[in-house]
Amino acid sequence: IKRGAYALINPTFQHSSKDAGLLFEILLSGMQIRGEEHTLLIPDEELASLRSVKKLEVICEDVLPKRLSDIRRLTAELAQRRVPLSWPDFERTVLTLVYTSQTLAQITD
Repeated sequence: IKRGAYALINPTFQHSSKDAGLLFEILLSGMQIRGEEHTLLIPDEELASLRSVKKLEVICEDVLPKRLSDIRRLTAELAQRRVPLSWPDFERTVLTLVYTSQTLAQITD
């Protein structure tokens, strides 16, 4: 996936159960979204070197809401929702929760 490409309109990392397992493994390895550029850090070098991780980097750096106002808007939309989330929305919500919890932990330390 390239920045600015058509696929960025609705990018998703998971397209199969294998991708879901890989995302779970990446999260368990201690994935972090850090710094002002919100760069993705995956401590496991083998996982970090996988080609499919590039798509996850683009999603975390360019797609996820990172400003407090955007995160609050997402939270309000989720609270009003009466139907199940689509798979891409669920994925982005989980990744946003990871980002916000890591940011909160850094602020409180």
